[in-house]
Amino acid sequence: MLEPEYYTVKDFQFESGEIIPELKLEYATQGIKKLDNEGNITNAFIYLHGWSGDYTSVENLSSVIGPGKAIDTNQYYVISPTALGAPGSSSPSTSPLKTEFPSYTIKDMVNAHYQFLTSGLGIKHVKGIMGTSMGVSRHFTGEFGMLILWTSWC
Repeated sequence: MLEPEYYTVKDFQFESGEIIPELKLEYATQGIKKLDNEGNITNAFIYLHGWSGDYTSVENLSSVIGPGKAIDTNQYYVISPTALGAPGSSSPSTSPLKTEFPSYTIKDMVNAHYQFLTSGLGIKHVKGIMGTSMGVSRHFTGEFGMLILWTSWC
């Protein structure tokens, strides 16, 4: 069973220009992290959930994520963050701001996760990124490694 952890992004700026002083992001991890000489995680694999999910959605992929499986948790440190706007992370329904919570975009979701991964966890490069449903649209560019697009239809 996964246990949630939390990271706070300070002074998060939305695409609209609005800033909130503390943006909470929920996440869970599986596997053993490997660190380089500077303490940076070198074996990160990111799973991004769909529209109505959260960090626990990664458990739906237990047939491909785990020891000895395609995404081997003996080799990869799997990180499953809950998206900005979903309960568990900062969202209109969980924030004291309620209806005053800034409007947010997919780009805001990506930027929040990017800040969490780079500043919060010290990741400079990931081994892979996988997403289902809306998670497919929340991917990163630049230095991050392979991208696995996985979608499902209900």
